[in-house]
Amino acid sequence: MQKLYFEDAWNKTISPQDRMKIEEVFKQTKEDAEDGVSFVPIRSAVNHRNDLLITTLIHNFQSENADLTNISIQLFQENKQIASQQIEEKRLHLPAKTTMPWTFIFPEMGNENKRNVPFSLEVGH
Repeated sequence: MQKLYFEDAWNKTISPQDRMKIEEVFKQTKEDAEDGVSFVPIRSAVNHRNDLLITTLIHNFQSENADLTNISIQLFQENKQIASQQIEEKRLHLPAKTTMPWTFIFPEMGNENKRNVPFSLEVGH
């Protein structure tokens, strides 16, 4: 059975409203299992440095751990790739049948027209 996990830093800082939104998206998408890893965008925001922040749920539907500590991630908007970057993050190691929220940061991409259109993410190793 798929379980939702919040990393310690998230547990300490997440607002009750954000937690409820994440739990709602988890309930809606936890049955979409295809025995792999999938990324479900939840929302986007822009920080004070004009960085684009994409908050996602990372589902590991596999029966083994998923090592995402060194991945290439591509950001798409309206089926067009708008960004790509290499991510090295030791905390992106998901146990089997676990879902975890994560925010990916795309530096200096927070202009107005990128904020209001849905995103999708693709990941490779």
